Amino acid sequence: MEETEIKPPASKLIYSISDYFYLSLGFFWTFLQNYGWPLLFIIISYLILKDPVRDFINGYMARARLRAAKDPKRVATLDEERKSIREQQQRNFLVELERKAQEEKEEKERKANEQAAANAELRAAGNPTTEATRQRGTFMGPSRPGEGGGGGAYRFGNDRRRRP
Repeated sequence: MEETEIKPPASKLIYSISDYFYLSLGFFWTFLQNYGWPLLFIIISYLILKDPVRDFINGYMARARLRAAKDPKRVATLDEERKSIREQQQRNFLVELERKAQEEKEEKERKANEQAAANAELRAAGNPTTEATRQRGTFMGPSRPGEGGGGGAYRFGNDRRRRP
């Protein structure tokens, strides 16, 4: 005889899925009834002990790193490397210092040459002023109050020498 396969209707399939859901929920509820208190104890213990255990482990690791860092073989190797690096840095610094000093010297010479050329041009034109007085704009000195010189005191009315 031939065996025929019987297929359940679609409504029966949905009913069996909901049955499976409730059945699995029932298993979960039974699991919680049997092992709920131990699980609760484990969760609370974890929350309480998490930070102290982490601190202990971090302290242990820090002490281990310190021991490794103080190892005489490692320290000797690092001292040699540090010494060679410092010497190289010192050489680079001295080269840079010499270069900057040379640049500053050239800059001063350039400014002095420009100043001398500007003063020579003014003298050649018959103007007796120097670069310093030309920059200030007057022979009397600065014209702002409080900077000294002759020009600013009368302009702003703060010359105390004129009062009786």
